Amino acid sequence: MLNSGNLVVASNDSATLWQSFDEPTDTILPTQILSQGSRLVARFSETNYSSGRFEFILQTDGNLVLYTTNFPLDSPNTAYWSTKTVGSGFQVIYNLSGYISLTARNGSVLNTTVASNAASTSQFYQRAILEY
Repeated sequence: MLNSGNLVVASNDSATLWQSFDEPTDTILPTQILSQGSRLVARFSETNYSSGRFEFILQTDGNLVLYTTNFPLDSPNTAYWSTKTVGSGFQVIYNLSGYISLTARNGSVLNTTVASNAASTSQFYQRAILEY
């Protein structure tokens, strides 16, 4: 387990074989990056960790979208919220300053989500959760 919260399985020569940051659930941690096709899925309830009512997806077309889902199926409804960045969104980055940003392939910031009380992650343990 790294200080970032990333659980890493490494080979004898320290090459990363698997890491938890590549398998997001309902939580994103500072320094974690969501690539195109990655998603956060809310859990069903406080004690039930099966898929819940919300999905936060960086689609392969570059659009970052929050969907509600139909029950009992996992099919998404229409978008509840979207960055409208089709063709330009590349990665979602939760940085050490506490900001969550959608970036383009060239590194420019397309959209930033800021908590009203954002603080450096060096001062506090932080995480962002897609609640149920």
